[in-house]
Amino acid sequence: MGEPNLDYIRKIANGDQEFFNKLIKIVKFELPNEVDSYNDYMQRGCFMQAANIVHKIKHKAIILSWEDAYQIAATHEENLKAGSNVDQASFDNYLTAMLRYISTI
Repeated sequence: MGEPNLDYIRKIANGDQEFFNKLIKIVKFELPNEVDSYNDYMQRGCFMQAANIVHKIKHKAIILSWEDAYQIAATHEENLKAGSNVDQASFDNYLTAMLRYISTI
């Protein structure tokens, strides 16, 4: 499953602590809201709308240097677009881990 980390954010911040802090703040603000929207769409069976949210979350996985989460998000996004939620449980596990991680940074 791997672990998220801040390597990518550190790389793009390139030593600029203010920019680094802004990126962290954005992730910490956006991700919980996106997860709430995703869960709402999934509960209502709105797979296309959920796929749009998964697309955004997928990019958070990259920002958190978490390739495994990115891969499951990409697969889940495509499956949702095809009308299938086959990867929901796996994706939800990654979401839980991502939310737990951002609460520690």
